[in-house]
Amino acid sequence: NPASVALFGWTEVEMQAMGRSGLLDPNDTRLEHALKERSRTGQFRGELRFVRKNGETFEGELFTSVFSDQHGEQRSTVIVRDATERHRFESALQDSAHKLQALSRRIINAQEAERRRVAHELHDELGQSLTAIKINLQSGARFKNRTTEETNQENIRIVEDALQQVRS
Repeated sequence: NPASVALFGWTEVEMQAMGRSGLLDPNDTRLEHALKERSRTGQFRGELRFVRKNGETFEGELFTSVFSDQHGEQRSTVIVRDATERHRFESALQDSAHKLQALSRRIINAQEAERRRVAHELHDELGQSLTAIKINLQSGARFKNRTTEETNQENIRIVEDALQQVRS
C-alpha cells in the first residue's frame, strides 16, 4: 500500500517480489523468536528492526496475523509502524529522569550539608553561652566585687542571646 511504499522506499511490486526477507533485518536477534511465535500462535506483536531501500535500518512496531481467506488459502496481515520517534522520546525522557535524579541527589546532599553546618553552629554557640553562664555562677562565689544581682543580670542576658541564636 502507499504507506508501506513511503515507509520503506520500495515500490509495491518490489516489496511483493522480495517479501519479508527484504524488509526485515536478518541480523536482528529478535527475528527468530517473532517467526516462531507467529508460527505457533498465528500472530506476533512486538518490535523488530527493518531495512529501507537505501539500506537504513529502523526500529518498527510489528503486528502480523495469519488467517485463511474465503478459498481456504493462508494469508497474512502485516502492520508496521516506525518506532524511531517513540524511541527518541523515550531516550530523551530517560535522560531527563537521570538528570532529575542527579539533581535531587545534589539538592539532598546540599540540604544535609546545611543541616550539619547549622547543627554545628548551634552546638558551638549554645555551648559557649552555657559555659559562660556556668563560669558566671561559679565566679559569684569567688569574686566578691560583683553582686548576685549583677551576675544574675549577665546570666539572663546570655540566656536571651542564646535563645535568639536558637530562634535564628
